[in-house]
Amino acid sequence: MMGFNIGDKVMFGRSHGEQTEGTVVGTVRSRTPKYKVRHDVARGVHQVGSVWTVPESLMRSSTVAAPVLKYTIGQRVTVLYFRNTFVGKITDYMPNIQKYEVFAGGSTLRYKEDEIQPFTGKRTEAEILKDFRSAYCQMSPENLWQDGEASRSHVRARTAELNRWIRELTTELGRKVSEDEAYRAAY
Repeated sequence: MMGFNIGDKVMFGRSHGEQTEGTVVGTVRSRTPKYKVRHDVARGVHQVGSVWTVPESLMRSSTVAAPVLKYTIGQRVTVLYFRNTFVGKITDYMPNIQKYEVFAGGSTLRYKEDEIQPFTGKRTEAEILKDFRSAYCQMSPENLWQDGEASRSHVRARTAELNRWIRELTTELGRKVSEDEAYRAAY
């Protein structure tokens, strides 16, 4: 890890959460490196000057420039996953693990920069119908509910994710595709 000194200006917070500016004012003895960080700007109900104990993994130097990303959030990319390729959309970048979050194939997964490449053109109708078939298959009750193991909130979130994927496929193809048509196209 980096190692911070007393007086260093830092940004801290979770990778998906709000980042807060602060100054390192001390260290904490523990197995994992932790620091006492004083707020430099007010945030929510927390006043300027309040001190937090922050693990080093959630801190970065505020003088270090943000990484230059090869891809932008919302950009369409092709995911190369074993022998399969998926067209997806970048939803987030995780600087701490240096991976992009990509919504492709009906789910959001994390990929390294070398596992994705820019989307260059239009896919064939057969490729799009294959994705429709995959989406409709994942929408079946036994897959959604994972044979009774999934919670209601998980099923709701997964259904919304799959419906979003179907809408994107409909936009890409330019017409609606029924489940029946998607399955018939396979044979």
